[in-house]
Amino acid sequence: MMERDKEINELIKISFNIDPLGGVSDLKILEAINENGFCKEALRILQLTHGMWNPSKKCGNPVPGKFILSMHFLSDSLSLKITEADIVHEILDVTDPAAYIYGEDSLMNKIDQSFLRPKSMGLTCGNWYIVVSFIVNKAGELEKPEVMSPTGIQELDNAAILAVMSTSGDWISAYKDGEQVRMRHRLLVKMLDF
Repeated sequence: MMERDKEINELIKISFNIDPLGGVSDLKILEAINENGFCKEALRILQLTHGMWNPSKKCGNPVPGKFILSMHFLSDSLSLKITEADIVHEILDVTDPAAYIYGEDSLMNKIDQSFLRPKSMGLTCGNWYIVVSFIVNKAGELEKPEVMSPTGIQELDNAAILAVMSTSGDWISAYKDGEQVRMRHRLLVKMLDF
């Protein structure tokens, strides 16, 4: 049986907000018992859950909510290292949010032109939207696109991602306190317009 060299225990309490789309923002460390370097890891783990939360509801409608979560870490060593490349900021956490160079109307037109809608979607008439989440990096390129509201039709979800990714490279990166940062962004992609 192998023995541990050095055991590290850490208990961290974090407050954060969940927006109506299930996004995580305004993360704050409320308490850290041992201050062993796990605070950044706790924040990173919570950022990974972005878009996976069910928002609070009022009268049946999603509304922002505030939560407090305790996280316990147990480790053999301090080999954990968080780099700047791992940190993704939310739109409410930056000074100047990422933006499409040619403006929002041009962005929506480009996405609409690039969105190849499958001919047989099996959907009824109406206005339908797909929420696509992605990261705008410091070079204005898009990374890690994902559909946050899957339609159940993989071809349609993939088409929405491809339409959003067609705008990569045409973005101005976000800034926080004068420094360029990576920022998570979400867009509503229109599926149908009858």
